[in-house]
Amino acid sequence: MYNKYNLGEDLYLCVERDGPLGDFELHFHDCYELFYFHRGEGSYHVESSKYDLLPGAMYITNPRELHAPFITSETYYRSTFSFKSTLLSSFITKNYNPFYAFEHRKSGVSNMIMPHIVKEMELDKEFEIIRNAAKGQERNAELLIKAHAAIMLDKLNQVVDTKGRMLAGTERMYEIIQFVNDNLGEQISLSVVAKRFCVSKAHLGRLFKERFHMSLTEYIVNKRVMRAITMMESSMSLLEVALEAGFSDYSAFYRAFTKIVGTNPRDYKKTI
Repeated sequence: MYNKYNLGEDLYLCVERDGPLGDFELHFHDCYELFYFHRGEGSYHVESSKYDLLPGAMYITNPRELHAPFITSETYYRSTFSFKSTLLSSFITKNYNPFYAFEHRKSGVSNMIMPHIVKEMELDKEFEIIRNAAKGQERNAELLIKAHAAIMLDKLNQVVDTKGRMLAGTERMYEIIQFVNDNLGEQISLSVVAKRFCVSKAHLGRLFKERFHMSLTEYIVNKRVMRAITMMESSMSLLEVALEAGFSDYSAFYRAFTKIVGTNPRDYKKTI
């Protein structure tokens, strides 16, 4: 079973999925996402981190984090709440940012909110109100979603501030990911990274494939496309964006962007 509830101009989205095992690939969105796991078994991968999928736990990702659930049980059930910053832009002030929990983290760090914290902070109740509002399509649905999204994000901010950070993944892999992300604009490759961390290309490639279910080269291309999307909001030309993001030329950028995003760079830029 797959249900999708959408309100407004893609400002918020509630999706439910309940059924047999399906194939997932690491991906990213142009929005924030809160992933609420209800039942089943598996793991949740975000950048270099791997979290156990626990019933009742929530997982948060921002628009720049590659992520995917990997389900190992025959059936599972999860809900997601996806939204863009425009949903609560009016709540941002000089001293307060409702997206703090999403933004003020290193990639792949503090993505998991443990089940007991979800219950303690009543994040599950806020999520249910948002889900029902999106599902019911009532006249006051937009008001309910915005109000309770603001409350839920404020509680998430409190979790980050008071509960500390939950690190996951090996420090070595985390260092590798940080190095890659910091050097996307350079001529980086499997050989460069292997030499930098004094490991063989075969060993690094195998470790990366096991952790991310994609090659290091594929990861680099995905991250460069994400970087390009951010820069496309500026006045830079598409060629300048392509080169600054780390692509060798516009043709390579065009092919990668179209394959990953599903539309070409020029058409995508028109939507910004």
